[in-house]
Amino acid sequence: MSAHTTAARLDLRKRRASIIRGMANFMGGSAPAMANQIAEGFILLSANTLRGFTAGDLGALRGELDKLQREARAEVPPADDALANQARNRRIVRLASAMQVISHQLTARH
Repeated sequence: MSAHTTAARLDLRKRRASIIRGMANFMGGSAPAMANQIAEGFILLSANTLRGFTAGDLGALRGELDKLQREARAEVPPADDALANQARNRRIVRLASAMQVISHQLTARH
């Protein structure tokens, strides 16, 4: 194998790595989809879950979580419907917890 083809392959690998590193890796495909899955309890955030995210990705996800939290707080189930109140409160807690994990991740990086 010639040095030229080896260098070309190495260059191609570097370009692919930079493209993959530059892409957002939201579970579900996008920040709104991932935020919705977090709110529903399908995804639990941790420092390891957020390892590959950039500060911009984390900011976008936090914005979507904040929007969903405002919507959840605006929803007012009937006072006598305990199950609906519990579901609303669980959703709000999941969103608040995820926002706290993201805030910690953002402050730990700087």
